[in-house]
Amino acid sequence: MFARFTAALCVVASVFFIACQTPESVINQEATALVNDAIENRANLENMTGTGEMKIVDQGSDFSLSVKVDMVAQNPGNLRIRATKLADAIVAFDMLMQGSNAAFFIPTRNMLYTGNIDNLKSGGVNFSPHAVISRILRSDRGLLDRRWKMIGQSKEGLFSNNLVLEQIHSKGQQYVRIHIDGQRKVLLKVLHFNSQDKLYFEEEYNGYQEIKSGQTTLSGKSVGTGSFFPTRFLLRWPDKERYVKVTLRRYEYNQPQNVIEQFWTIDDLDMDSVVKKSLSQIQVESDAKAN
Repeated sequence: MFARFTAALCVVASVFFIACQTPESVINQEATALVNDAIENRANLENMTGTGEMKIVDQGSDFSLSVKVDMVAQNPGNLRIRATKLADAIVAFDMLMQGSNAAFFIPTRNMLYTGNIDNLKSGGVNFSPHAVISRILRSDRGLLDRRWKMIGQSKEGLFSNNLVLEQIHSKGQQYVRIHIDGQRKVLLKVLHFNSQDKLYFEEEYNGYQEIKSGQTTLSGKSVGTGSFFPTRFLLRWPDKERYVKVTLRRYEYNQPQNVIEQFWTIDDLDMDSVVKKSLSQIQVESDAKAN
């Protein structure tokens, strides 16, 4: 008898809870589920090798550099970028980063800069290599821990079905706004606002391609059928008038470790003749004034 009474009480409580939910709360639950689906639909890769183009612009310092790149990225913090110009005739730089340590070789000067990766900010390399790694290989899974609300649709195209959602937050808190492809359920933009509602960091992802089903990561986890991978990335810091744009023309992912390891050495580097300097002294030549 007591067990039946308890069960009946639970049913009544459940019905009461559902009835007390406001339409707004239900909509916010659906919005949060949509964001979570978009994040889960992004393939999370262990490593990636690819070729393409990179453009770095810092309008504050009149810096602009457009290069072709061969890139290798591996979680949690390894990155290799070999940048060339003039149809591969000139190697602009060859950068190797493993964790917090970095080597930056400029062949035209025969100079090798080494040191902590944070020292790059002292020179002319105005982008965060760690940001490149994290944004290229996987989505920001910290976004899964937040609640969201729908605020409208973007007007970026004639037949746009892009949805705009905003993190539920209190006044005076930092928050994030997201644009999602309403058809494929993938992230297009992630906009970060400070406590004064000012945009301070923007991520854009386009050129999504579907990952082949059955592909697995090095840890043995499947990336999943229907997972998507963007081939165009834009990281922008509006307050610093700075952005990094990466376009991948060819890429392979989740290569065996013995394949990836060969990229963690800079080739044709004569340590006896090269001029060695601290990474904090680096200056990369700009193509022209930023535009």
